[in-house]
Amino acid sequence: MIIEIHIKPDSKKFEVLGFNKWNNCLEIKTKEKAEKGKANKELETKLKKLFKTKVKIIQGKKSRNKKLLIENTTKKEIIKKIKKL
Repeated sequence: MIIEIHIKPDSKKFEVLGFNKWNNCLEIKTKEKAEKGKANKELETKLKKLFKTKVKIIQGKKSRNKKLLIENTTKKEIIKKIKKL
């Protein structure tokens, strides 16, 4: 499953804010700064734990707008896990 996200780095904590209908993407805050791939690494690690599957950035490694590949899951499962937060 491929999803689009927008990250807000250098926040007080890692947090999935939810789906932004205006931008048509999932908004996520990262604790790490957007330097030397730190925010990307945190994003992949935290989402891997959340979805219990492999997560990889496939587009936008140097952008706040990214596309992620979340393996072995469906849109329905992603929505269900995000709503639990």
